[in-house]
Amino acid sequence: MARHRRCRRLWTFPPNAATLRTLRRQLGEQLRAWQVCDHHVQDATLVANELASNAIGHAATPYELAVALRGATLSISVADLVADCPEPRPPDHTGGRGLVLISALTRGWRCIPKAPGKIVLAEMALA
Repeated sequence: MARHRRCRRLWTFPPNAATLRTLRRQLGEQLRAWQVCDHHVQDATLVANELASNAIGHAATPYELAVALRGATLSISVADLVADCPEPRPPDHTGGRGLVLISALTRGWRCIPKAPGKIVLAEMALA
């Protein structure tokens, strides 16, 4: 992987599950252009998909996906217009696995309030 000092990309999507395919494709293309290795591309795409799915399902507002590569750290964030932060919950037949999965694939995640709404940010180590 090339060690870029700072790379950043932002996309805006409507609150529609059909956008997830486009999100995954565009994110994968961007990460490969930054020379991120394939297994990290797959993990990052899964994390972004879960963050976006939460925004679509719970906020139901347009959302922004941002990715930033700084050295060997990849930040993935989704911003939406609803202030309520996601809360982990026990998995059941309706869901509850997304934040557990994000926690397993990243260094961790957090919710950052903003006006209006919030940003849910996860960071991945690429080294």
